[in-house]
Amino acid sequence: SVDLFAAGVTLFIMVAQHLPFTKATLEDPHFKAISTNKSGLFWKVHSKNKAGGLDFFSESFRDLITSLLSFDPTHRPSLAEIKAHEWYNGPVPTYEEIKEEFDKRKKALDEENMRDSDPIPESEVNPNIFTNHTVHRGVGGDLEEDSKLPSLKRQCAEYVPEFKRYSQFFSTSQLDDLFNTLAVFAEKVTTEFEFADDEYSAKLNVLEEDTKIALTVNILKVEDQDKYCVEVVKNSGDRFIFNGIYNKLKAFFGGHANSTEES
Repeated sequence: SVDLFAAGVTLFIMVAQHLPFTKATLEDPHFKAISTNKSGLFWKVHSKNKAGGLDFFSESFRDLITSLLSFDPTHRPSLAEIKAHEWYNGPVPTYEEIKEEFDKRKKALDEENMRDSDPIPESEVNPNIFTNHTVHRGVGGDLEEDSKLPSLKRQCAEYVPEFKRYSQFFSTSQLDDLFNTLAVFAEKVTTEFEFADDEYSAKLNVLEEDTKIALTVNILKVEDQDKYCVEVVKNSGDRFIFNGIYNKLKAFFGGHANSTEES
């Protein structure tokens, strides 16, 4: 039943292109609506900005998702019931139609990642911010310990296309400008940060919604091209909250996010 619940979340994301809720707890208003027999409110909210309104989601799709996301596991359909469901047996797109749709979505994602029209953020930092020791921020926001001068031995690791992830963007800006912008972000947004002394990389801890998210940001050189990949990796914490932090970091970099992998 847990797998069926997860399948319902995944299916909703594939169709709606966003999450059905942030957390599967009654504190989340969207989850509370669908788990307390107020599915009409759930669908009304999620269809508000969709083309065609409520008709964006077919009636059979709404019925299947509502049952898959039932709060009581015993109310979720069995595999046999899913396979017999009207939506499951509905029309299926051709390979060409699927490819066309995914190409369109990728183009939209690339355009979203491109922020070349945004202003370039200020990236002047005190060189003492770079350290191979973790820096802790006190209650008042001040740094609690001194840090060392940046290492002169940093090497830029190579971007490996086979390991690409959705939480990355590309830039033709100078390497030092990107690294300094990361340092400003770490100083302003994170609760703890630690810079590697041998690569252009940093480990960050961010406190969001009373939840600690640990992540690593790597700046990687794209082979045979005059650009870099800024890669953000979740080390621990809630995936949904991490997505929000990634978007915040990308927005912070502003006009530095000015390229794509192909261009």
